[in-house]
Amino acid sequence: MNHAQLNKPDTLGVFERLSVSTNVVEWALLLPNLSLEYDLRNVTWNRWAIGLKVKGNWQTRHDIKPAMVYNMIEARAELRYYWRTRLIDNEHPRNKSFLKRLFSCRRDTLKHPNTTYYRGGYLSFSKYSFLLTGTGKQGYAASAGFLYGIVKPLYQFANGNALDLDMGISGGLFFMRYDKFKHDRESNCYYRVSSKGWHVLPYPMLNEVRLGLIYRFTRTPRHQLAERYRWRNDVDAAFRDSLVERVKEQQRIKHEKAVELKNLGDVQKHFDEIFNKVYPVVLKEEMEKKTQNDNELKRQEEEKRLQKEKAKEEERKKKEEERQKKEEEKLSKEKAKEEQKQKAAQEKAEKEAASEAKAEESPVSQPESQPESESQPQSQSESQPESQTPAEEKTEEKGGEQS
Repeated sequence: MNHAQLNKPDTLGVFERLSVSTNVVEWALLLPNLSLEYDLRNVTWNRWAIGLKVKGNWQTRHDIKPAMVYNMIEARAELRYYWRTRLIDNEHPRNKSFLKRLFSCRRDTLKHPNTTYYRGGYLSFSKYSFLLTGTGKQGYAASAGFLYGIVKPLYQFANGNALDLDMGISGGLFFMRYDKFKHDRESNCYYRVSSKGWHVLPYPMLNEVRLGLIYRFTRTPRHQLAERYRWRNDVDAAFRDSLVERVKEQQRIKHEKAVELKNLGDVQKHFDEIFNKVYPVVLKEEMEKKTQNDNELKRQEEEKRLQKEKAKEEERKKKEEERQKKEEEKLSKEKAKEEQKQKAAQEKAEKEAASEAKAEESPVSQPESQPESESQPQSQSESQPESQTPAEEKTEEKGGEQS
């Protein structure tokens, strides 16, 4: 089996291997704290992790020295080994040794399948100053020991991150030095009573009681706590099963495609038979129909062309008739004007002839009674010879001819 291929589906990113946690119990004891933990390998079946923790509450400011002092600061490094319980069966029998049975992960029944256990060691260094009774202690301490606990999934966020619950305990040996001091209320100071150099406590002590919250920067549910810290054999078996299922699924899809192609080939063959029978008849009908449509379109186009030519001819005739009508109206108007001119000239000639006739009759009937009137026209005629019109000259000529 290619383990590189097995590791590939369960590979964790850099931030997915990182988690941040805090201890609620220490917050309740007025000790702010923060822990970082990082998995040593980038696979889900990795079970080793290292951690770093800091906590502290040091020398709050007071104008008057308090009678009670509670100061502490600590840095702590951890190494954890995560594991899960396994069911006792033929492949994994019960351990016979007491020590192996004491640290064994094999159980008759799996009561908590989603619970992850851990054990490991820690190393810490702290500075402290406590005054809770009459005498206080201030100094340094280094501790090393063991830790044990469980982790359970608590909440999964929509972005893939997760929140887990951490419950554990740790304790070990302490290597320390301290000074004993007391508080002098009158002088507002602390004074040292005694000192003790570096020494090892002859008995182990409790270092931490943990009820913590762990925030994991995972991206998918496959990388959260429920799927991590598994046994390598279980991960490989599960992945092999997934590969087998994947191969079966691919074979099923391939078989379905082959059946589909076969059915499609049968359908295509049946379709070709029907097509070869029906297509010539349909093609002939379509060609006839197309010819009829083309002839009909040509006939319609010819009719449209004739209608357009007819419309143009009618329009041309209409324009010609309008033009002739306008010319006839123009000729009639000119003829009427000419007749009016002739009529006016005739009336004018008749008036002139009448006036001349009257002028000729008036000297004959009254020759004696109007001698002055005769002399008057003559004088007028003599005085205005140049003002006679051609009509008057013509009248005079006619009068001379008559005389």
